[in-house]
Amino acid sequence: MKSCKEVSQLLASDKELGVFDKLSLKLHFSVCKVCRTYKQQQEAITKVYKERLKKKNTSISETAKKVEDSVIKKYTEE
Repeated sequence: MKSCKEVSQLLASDKELGVFDKLSLKLHFSVCKVCRTYKQQQEAITKVYKERLKKKNTSISETAKKVEDSVIKKYTEE
């Protein structure tokens, strides 16, 4: 099974994952709550970032600040 470090590197990678890597991630997520949470956070950040960039007249720095605020709000409410 992959380590948490290997999982975070795979999640950060832009390359297409092979079948073995996908299965390894699923196995790891089934037993590691920390990595599951990290993946969910990463997906939430990506989603918000992409939505913000679609809006007109929004600069990258404004978008980054809004993403940061959104993530902080979401994960401090738990």
